[in-house]
Amino acid sequence: MKNTLHPFVLGLILSIFLVASCSVYKEDFPQKAQVMTFSDGTKTIKYIPMSHVAHPDFFEDVKSIIQKYKSEGYIHYYEFARSEDVSDEEFRKVRKFLGFMPSNEGYMNRFQGIIKDKGLTVQQTKELLDIENGRDYNIDLSYSDIVREYEKRYGVIELDGDDYQTPLHMPIKNTLPSKKFNKVILEHRNKLLAKKIEGTHFDYILVTYGYQHKSAFSKELKRLNPAWKLIKKE
Repeated sequence: MKNTLHPFVLGLILSIFLVASCSVYKEDFPQKAQVMTFSDGTKTIKYIPMSHVAHPDFFEDVKSIIQKYKSEGYIHYYEFARSEDVSDEEFRKVRKFLGFMPSNEGYMNRFQGIIKDKGLTVQQTKELLDIENGRDYNIDLSYSDIVREYEKRYGVIELDGDDYQTPLHMPIKNTLPSKKFNKVILEHRNKLLAKKIEGTHFDYILVTYGYQHKSAFSKELKRLNPAWKLIKKE
């Protein structure tokens, strides 16, 4: 019997994290991107909810949208947890959240059956950058930040022999409560993104961030500035 995950199960797992925090659209693996427009009367945000595993057409659509709005003067804020200066132990702690490393190789190893069966592909963040111009800004935490925030809230993450012995690119059993992890990976990053947008001098901002962020992100914007409103969805 073929060992693959049901799409619903995969959707739940992907909703936990970033490259993660992006669950799926109403369809399990979208072919067309959505654009949400927010405004506070001065600034305008075009938010593209990302699904990090999707049909190739979805990512082509995202690239076309990025090109359109950057050509109109928008700057691009994108989601991508930074990995510079992250220790091996911190990477292994991140894997303990998810059961796999949220990298291209990690996604392929974890979900290769369903990716192959459905003709899906994994998001390549670099392909979303330098489209039209180089006005792309990484607004995100590092993996070290994520681990530190989790341990500050909930205590030190204890690794066991299996965590150390299993090669980092291979899946491992997820042993940490997803509810706690979601509070760090979603809420903490939403606050960072909203704060950056509220504080920037740019008036036109294109955002590519995970689908699971969109609702709480809009609430965080309104908490900082009640003038923010969702204008339309396309």
